[in-house]
Amino acid sequence: MSVTEASLAFQSAVIDLQLGQALDKQDLDERVERLRAASEALNSQIIRSAAGKARRADNDNVPATFPGIMPSGEFVRSFTPPDYLVDGLIQSGFLYSITGQTGSGKTAVALLLAACIALGAPIAGQEVKEGRVLYCAGENPDDVRMRWIGLCHELGLNPEDIDAHFVEGVFSISEFADRIASDVEKLGGVAAIFVDTTAAFFPGTDENSNVEMGHYARLLRSLTRMECRPAVIAASHPIKNASSDNLLPRGGGAFLNEVDGNLSLAKKADRSAELHWQGKFRGPDFRPIMFDLPEIKVPTLIDSRGRQIPTVRAKVVGEEEIAARAHAATRDDQRMLLAIRQDGSRSLRELASELGWRDAEGDGDKRRAQTVTDRLKRGQFAIYEVGAWKLTRKGEEAAIEAAKQLNQVDRGATLAAGVVKAARRKRTGRTYRATDAGAGGE
Repeated sequence: MSVTEASLAFQSAVIDLQLGQALDKQDLDERVERLRAASEALNSQIIRSAAGKARRADNDNVPATFPGIMPSGEFVRSFTPPDYLVDGLIQSGFLYSITGQTGSGKTAVALLLAACIALGAPIAGQEVKEGRVLYCAGENPDDVRMRWIGLCHELGLNPEDIDAHFVEGVFSISEFADRIASDVEKLGGVAAIFVDTTAAFFPGTDENSNVEMGHYARLLRSLTRMECRPAVIAASHPIKNASSDNLLPRGGGAFLNEVDGNLSLAKKADRSAELHWQGKFRGPDFRPIMFDLPEIKVPTLIDSRGRQIPTVRAKVVGEEEIAARAHAATRDDQRMLLAIRQDGSRSLRELASELGWRDAEGDGDKRRAQTVTDRLKRGQFAIYEVGAWKLTRKGEEAAIEAAKQLNQVDRGATLAAGVVKAARRKRTGRTYRATDAGAGGE
C-alpha cells in the first residue's frame, strides 16, 4: 500500500464515521475501529516513505548504473598520481575540513595557507604549488579583513600584489553555483577555495542532521569538480563539547564520510595550536604542525579615533622550538606536581609565585599555572576538589620521579657552577701572577 492509498482509506473511514448512520453500538464500534486501523496504516506508510527518502538521500552520490567489470591491467592503468597543492597535506580536487574549537585559530591558519598557496611559499618545510586562491569570508568578513591586513603586513606583502580573491558575506552556494563557476573561469581558474565557515554557509536547518549535513558536504564537493579542480578547505566547528582529541565536524558520520580529510586544529599552550588530522585523512600521514597565534598591531589597522586595533595571525613554530617548549613544559609539570604535593590548597596565583613564575606586573603568573594544572588534570595526574588541588596515584608516582630528576638537574647545575667558578679563580690567579712578574721585571 502506498501513502496515497493509505490516505484515501483514512479519508473514507473518516467520512463513513461522520456521515454514515450507525445501526447500533456494535456498528459504531466497528467504524471507529476501521478509522483507527486506517490511521495507523497511514502513519506507518508515511514513516516508511520518509525512511526511504533518507536512505536515497544518503546515497544520492552513488551512480545509478552498474560500472561493469574490468580486467586487472585496465584497473591499474586508471591510476591517477596524487597532485599535491601543499605537499603531504592538501591535494588538488579534494575536499577538506579544518575543525577546531573557538579560539584555536581556524581563520588565522586558513589565511596563512591561502597566502602561501597564492605565493607558492613553503609552509612548515612543505613545498607549496603556487596558484590563485578564492576565500569566501562568510562568518565575520570584517575580522577576516583585519587578519588579512595584519598577515600581509607581517609578511611584508602588498595586498594589491597577491593573487588572492575574496567573497564578502554569506550567499547560497547551490543557488549561485553557475555564477561561481563562471566567475572562477573568468579569473583563469583557482587552485584553492576556502569556506569560512561551514556553519555560515550551511543551507539547512539542523547542523547535527546526518541527512542535511551529508547533502551539504556533497554540495561543497561539487566545487572541486570545476575544470580547474581546486582543493576546497572548509573551516568547521566541532561537535558539541568536543575535547582536543575529538575534533570532528558537526553532522556526524555523513559529513565526515564525504570529506577527503578532516584537519584538526587543537589548542595547546596559551595562543598556540597544533594542526594534524582526526577521523579521516586520505593519503600518507604527516607530522603535526604547530602554530603560534600572536596578537599583532599594524599601522594601517586603526579605529575611528586613530587608535591601533590588535588582530591575530598564525605563525609556524620550528621543530627546535617545539622540542624546547616540550622540555620546558615537562619541567613546569614536574615542578607543579611537587608544589601541589607540598600544599595544594594554595590558589593558582600563589602556586605560580612559589614557583617563581611572574606576569608582566610582577605578580604570580596565574595563566601559566592554569595551563600547567589543566595539562596535569587532562593527564589524570591531579584533580581539583573541595577547593584544593590533589595528586592522583598516578600523580604521586610522577611526583616521586620528578623529584629525582629535578634533584639530578640541580646537582648537575651546582657542579657546573663550581667548575666555572674554579676556572675563573684559576684564570684570575694566573693573571695576577703574570702582572706581578711583569712588575718585578721593571
